[in-house]
Amino acid sequence: MANLIVVSGPQAVGKMTVAEKLKEKLGYSLMINHDSLEVSIKIFENGSIAQK
Repeated sequence: MANLIVVSGPQAVGKMTVAEKLKEKLGYSLMINHDSLEVSIKIFENGSIAQK
């Protein structure tokens, strides 16, 4: 079973630091929001509307 940890909070409170430490300690992969944006751009052309 896959595990997913979401780290959320206001700007500049250390979310990335916490995520990197969890990655090291648990051996997980790390995906930051910029990664998800790049994937979305490849799926949806610029200016396109997502269809259900």
